[in-house]
Amino acid sequence: MAEADLTFLGEQIKRMQSDLRHVRAEQLRLEADVMERLDTFERSVDARFDAVDARFDAVDARFNSIDARFEQVHRTMAVNLDVLLAAIKGREE
Repeated sequence: MAEADLTFLGEQIKRMQSDLRHVRAEQLRLEADVMERLDTFERSVDARFDAVDARFDAVDARFNSIDARFEQVHRTMAVNLDVLLAAIKGREE
């Protein structure tokens, strides 16, 4: 009777080992799938951040352009004011 029990236990251990190998293989497959999904998600997030950065760069370029235009208008007005003041001063003399 003891031998039959040992045979039964041996078969059960073999089955458990086989099941454990299947579980480990499934775990590795799931880990690989999760890592692949995380990589895809990370690339997607990085692409979106790159797009947002590009938009901010475009906005900065527009602000720089506007600043340059204001500077140009300021210089033109300063020159015009100098010309006008010189003309007024010339009339007074």
